[in-house]
Amino acid sequence: MEPSAGPSKLDVLRWVADQTDGPWFPSRHAAAHGLDRESLDPPLSELRRSEWVAVTTWEKGFGQGYRITEAGTRVLTQREIKSPQQPAFQEDDLPAVASPTLLFANLTWLAIGLFIAWRMGVGVEFLKGDGHPGAVQVLYKTGAVTGLSILQGDWWRLASCCFVHVGLFHLAANMLTLGMLGPVVEGLWGKRRFAVIYGVSGIVGSAVAVAVHPQGILAGASGALWGVLAAMVAWLLGHRNELRPGIAADWGRKIALILFINILISFAPEVSMAAHLGGGIAGFATSVCLDWPADKSRRRKLLGILGACMVLAAGLLFLAGSIRYSEQWNGVREKNRLHQLDRDRSRFQAAVGERLGRLAPAAVHALMKQAEPPLVMSLPKANEAVREKARAMRDTATDAIAKSQSQEGATADRYRNYFLRVIEFAEALDTELAVANIPAILEKLYAADAAWMKAIGK
Repeated sequence: MEPSAGPSKLDVLRWVADQTDGPWFPSRHAAAHGLDRESLDPPLSELRRSEWVAVTTWEKGFGQGYRITEAGTRVLTQREIKSPQQPAFQEDDLPAVASPTLLFANLTWLAIGLFIAWRMGVGVEFLKGDGHPGAVQVLYKTGAVTGLSILQGDWWRLASCCFVHVGLFHLAANMLTLGMLGPVVEGLWGKRRFAVIYGVSGIVGSAVAVAVHPQGILAGASGALWGVLAAMVAWLLGHRNELRPGIAADWGRKIALILFINILISFAPEVSMAAHLGGGIAGFATSVCLDWPADKSRRRKLLGILGACMVLAAGLLFLAGSIRYSEQWNGVREKNRLHQLDRDRSRFQAAVGERLGRLAPAAVHALMKQAEPPLVMSLPKANEAVREKARAMRDTATDAIAKSQSQEGATADRYRNYFLRVIEFAEALDTELAVANIPAILEKLYAADAAWMKAIGK
């Protein structure tokens, strides 16, 4: 191979594997074989991302050392037993796939939102992200989260909101951060662990933000990006001895600057500091759980995955506890109760149809008003006509109860209880009208009125 072309990943992997009496040092290998030291960095970087080699401690005079992992050994073994037409090691393999995929997903999400906004006539407002009611509606349609949506069962929005952005500037700022940090952090942790860190951080950041501010609408990848930044901090704290001192110090300064800028941004209006902090803490904790050697044991890997799941569960439990105990959720809970009542009432009305109108308090009181002259004046024909209407109302209420049996829940039960009170009133009117027992009839009428008030939630 010509020196100018540089060694391949397979070449470097074999050289590391051949070093059996300690770490393999690229600087020493380059000097011994007349290679350009810098030509070894690209394949080494890709091998690390693929977790086929792992770094050892940095030694003065030799630089960074490397060793082959079990995964790398398997790759070499497969390479030896496969034919040249079916190589196990693809030279064009690009390990950094998670961050570009996430970047593409966010851009695609914006395109979908823009199409919906254009159909609604608010395309410009959507891109501006200025809080226009129509644009906010688009945000909600594409997956933004609110406290009310969580109470209505849309927990999936804690993840989907990480791909929704409030305007073009919001998206550009977050995607610039993802483009700069993503490939670096993915290179440190590998694509699978990077994806887990990003996902857990995003969901936990969303959960914390909604728990603290349930009245607003939340969108953006900031929580996930803070988790990615925290993962970089975690790696530097745990592995700084694997870097040359100058590189470790340079990374530390850059991370401190990025943290400082992001903390300042967190104090800006309409920016959720809770999402940033929640995502950052979750990202750091998840990174600690997933910080295993490249040649990890199965047990260590399972424990790390379990730890990441516990971090996710802690964020969701924090949200659940806030929903139950926080006073900030009182207004949202009441709003949800009214929404639920409206939905249940609509379903019930659809089940019983026009019978509900014929049994409403207005119809009941109208029948009672017709009964007043017979009660006072004891007119036999009018008396019989009112009793006939009372029997018809009773039959209508009985039929409505039968039609509503498929409806479940407290609202349906309260309506059925009202229908029972109407039946009692109609029967009292039928039997007590002839003897002018006004108190007995009024008692049933008042009971029906009280049952109606409960049915409509008052």
